[in-house]
Amino acid sequence: AAEMAEVAQGVGVTLDDSKGLVALTAISQDAPGVAATLSPPSGDGPFYYDSELNLVPQATEIPAGGGALFLNVDPGTPTLGVTPLPEGCALFDEAWGTDAAATPVPIEANTHTGVMDLQCQ
Repeated sequence: AAEMAEVAQGVGVTLDDSKGLVALTAISQDAPGVAATLSPPSGDGPFYYDSELNLVPQATEIPAGGGALFLNVDPGTPTLGVTPLPEGCALFDEAWGTDAAATPVPIEANTHTGVMDLQCQ
């Protein structure tokens, strides 16, 4: 929790214990121009990070091998996705199922829900 508070502080956000957070990681280096989405929109983000887990404040898309983070997301089951979905890529997590471009993710209060992976062949 302290680590996430530091990350949030780094982007000027104060974590709300009544909200949750979720991350998306790009497994492939070959997914340029892809942005993370959350529907319905909720909380703060996406905030993008590089392959070394360093925040990239000006980024508007997932850096190669990096990912995206949404903070202070309302509890529930929003849909996490990417746009545009590169050919040969899909979102994947065994617990949540697989879909081509988006998948519902369970968000709980005061919890880092986990990581959804963007995998490309």
